[in-house]
Amino acid sequence: LHAELNQNTDIVARFIREAQAAAAIGSEHIVDVTDVGEIADGSPYLVMEYLEGEDLAGTLKAEGRFEPTRAARLVIQASRAVAVAHEQGIIHRDLKPENLFLTRREDGSEWIKVLDFGIAKFRDSLAKHAPNLTATGTVLGTPYYMAPEQARGAKDLSEQADIYSMGVILYELLCGEPPFTASSYNELIVLIATTDPRPPRMLRPDLSESLEHVIMHAMSRDRERRYASMRQLIEALTPFAEDARAPLPHTAVVTPAAGLPSSTNPTPTGPLVGLAAGTPPGGMIGTTPTNPVNVVAQTPPGGMPVGPMPTPTGQPVTPSSWAG
Repeated sequence: LHAELNQNTDIVARFIREAQAAAAIGSEHIVDVTDVGEIADGSPYLVMEYLEGEDLAGTLKAEGRFEPTRAARLVIQASRAVAVAHEQGIIHRDLKPENLFLTRREDGSEWIKVLDFGIAKFRDSLAKHAPNLTATGTVLGTPYYMAPEQARGAKDLSEQADIYSMGVILYELLCGEPPFTASSYNELIVLIATTDPRPPRMLRPDLSESLEHVIMHAMSRDRERRYASMRQLIEALTPFAEDARAPLPHTAVVTPAAGLPSSTNPTPTGPLVGLAAGTPPGGMIGTTPTNPVNVVAQTPPGGMPVGPMPTPTGQPVTPSSWAG
């Protein structure tokens, strides 16, 4: 961190929070932070993985709006990372195309890395070790992608704020512009908080009604009407992506063996249930149990496929379920 910024306690807190979040989450779709410390003059530093590519904002500007399959595939990847964060009690609060970095793996496939957990909200036990960056009525985040409750300065933000933001990102990738635009910051905040977005098909008629429904569901002004979890959004988007059928990440709750101290047994993450057979190039996301449960498509008499069964949500993985 530059020396001139060291006196700004909020900036230092955001800097440290980035390391805390990356260490707590652990996902191949989140930029790795390998070290944190201070140099001789007291300036804090982070050691992060080197990424080649550009953020989605730059890609959108250079290439124009995305085809639905590509947009769905990349948003699903980002959502997997945020789903793991939510399971660890962390809400990002600043999801936007600039914070989704598009790189490529060795096989050439596109790969999303989620950046900047600098204003992330830590919940439960993690909150004790994280500095408080906001109070009631303070608005943090990027206005175009804020959920209505976040725009109003609500303190009790939940996972649904990130779900809304992910819906806005998908909207913009497909339509080439965000759902709300205004001539001033205050006007934009009022629009987000009090009005519904234009349906995507008004800007792009070739989009399917079903994909439009997914976007509008994610962006409902009433957070209780949005998807209940990021995992549900992933499931809803999966039919629109060509090869986004990798198992979804899930936090595994592990009981340490007798005699082993629980403090040395960190909670691993790994896929819970696959919508169908198949993994992304290079293997599964995260640390994987030996025998993860998979749910495959059912075929009724006559051979007409029903499609993938829905993935259970909200159920913790336990060692006994791995064997099943």
